Amino acid sequence: TAIISAHSDRGKGLEALEIYQKMQEEGIQANNYTFVSLFKACGAIRDLKRGRNLHVDACKMGLELDGFIGNTLVSMYGKCGAIAEAEGVFYILPRQDIVSWNAMLSAYVEQGQAEKALRSFLQMIREAVNPDQLTYVVCAQACSILADTEEAVLEEGQSVKEVTLEIGRALHSEARRKGFLLNEFVGSTLVSMYGKCGALSEAEHMFNAMTHH
Repeated sequence: TAIISAHSDRGKGLEALEIYQKMQEEGIQANNYTFVSLFKACGAIRDLKRGRNLHVDACKMGLELDGFIGNTLVSMYGKCGAIAEAEGVFYILPRQDIVSWNAMLSAYVEQGQAEKALRSFLQMIREAVNPDQLTYVVCAQACSILADTEEAVLEEGQSVKEVTLEIGRALHSEARRKGFLLNEFVGSTLVSMYGKCGALSEAEHMFNAMTHH
């Protein structure tokens, strides 16, 4: 498991899966930590078929409700473009913590489903799950995707870009309140989001407020 994890963490997903094959040939049983590393490996190389097969193996061992495995599965399915399967795992988790929510939000954003990501963020807040810095990065990315889509006018007369800018400003305000603006990833994503929304002065203001470029 340690050597599988080492390869997976270095982005060598194929090598990690090959070592797992040798592990099976030697009759050594995997545990939850093994599967976490293997699902990371499958996500890194976008190998959905092997990921599904490993998911079946984990279920046979009664590990499908393990929180660490569940969170990694959501991320793996998201990276492989299997959003329905990511959702299926997410909704059966015994406990959906911030890691679970971030994995699901990231899956939506990675597949361009920005509106779903923002609706899920709202649901997360309603369920009293406290966002972290990654949450704001992903949600700002979702705003950038929405702002970059074909311009449309909503029933209220506002454009998608205008509504997206309002959401982005609210995210910015909340990130500031929580003290997350010192994080360069949060700041950089907000700069990009304001740029996509056409709010250049706000993009410049965010850029100039960052302590590190």
